[in-house]
Amino acid sequence: MAAPICAGANPHCRPAHRNGSTRRFSQRIPDAEPDPPRKLVIAWDGGCEVSFELTPQGEEVLLTVIHRRLPDRAMLLKVAAGWHTHLDILVARANGAEPATFWDRWSG
Repeated sequence: MAAPICAGANPHCRPAHRNGSTRRFSQRIPDAEPDPPRKLVIAWDGGCEVSFELTPQGEEVLLTVIHRRLPDRAMLLKVAAGWHTHLDILVARANGAEPATFWDRWSG
């Protein structure tokens, strides 16, 4: 099922080139991959997939994000910058800080 997405910490902040439009996409969660609450894999049409894995490390938890099967290097660089931005926002929120919006931080 397609669902609307809104990137960034502030859903009202959209980049100018999007002209306020809403993007829709489909994704699936392969039956063989989930390991709640430790692992989640999301796959998109075209074979691209991303996995999120939580690994306990004493009092802390390591989050590993792996994005596989990107079509080319240019897309890999954009996606990598995007994941770094999302993770920076997550770290800021986990530490009680108000992060900059996704689009203010992302440089893909």
